[in-house]
Amino acid sequence: MNKRALHHMLVGLRQLRVRELTILFVALVLIGAFFLRQNNLHMITLRNRVLQADEQNKDIPKALANLHNYVVAHMNASMGDQGIYLEHSYHRSYAAAITAAAQGGSDSAVIYQNAEKVCKAQFDPDAAFLSYAQCAVAKVAASGAPPISTPSADLYRFNFVAPAWSPDLAGFTLLTAVLVGILLVGQMVLRAVLYTVLRANR
Repeated sequence: MNKRALHHMLVGLRQLRVRELTILFVALVLIGAFFLRQNNLHMITLRNRVLQADEQNKDIPKALANLHNYVVAHMNASMGDQGIYLEHSYHRSYAAAITAAAQGGSDSAVIYQNAEKVCKAQFDPDAAFLSYAQCAVAKVAASGAPPISTPSADLYRFNFVAPAWSPDLAGFTLLTAVLVGILLVGQMVLRAVLYTVLRANR
């Protein structure tokens, strides 16, 4: 390639200015960061709706499905290591297990009934669940009866993982920023190479 062709390429690269590409890159990164933040904020809104539904015992599966569908489809919408715990649902299921055991036809049903009656008189299962549950378990254990089969708290813990990249506003904006960044670096490298070659051919 002769010097004239190299010079022509260098002039063409100069028309695509580094400063303009840099401004565009920074703008895209900032816009992408804004959309990432919006993804996270909307996840928090949906998570709070699940907690509200759990507390009110209303439309829990729907609220949980909405949260799941959003998180797995949007980057930066992960729920963290703890995820979400349906505390009220667990409390209701636990209390229902104690009630079911007390109403069952087993030989220990009377013991369960007494434990439930005594502990409900002392502690409101809705307001003081932990104390109520501990009381019932302790009463049954003290009587020597088989323990009540209660649900595991792990069944009421949920966590959904967001993708590393998603085809939404945040994803496309950041993808464009990456492409612009590659173009910017490539343009700077190519300019440096052409300068070096032209100086060497002087």
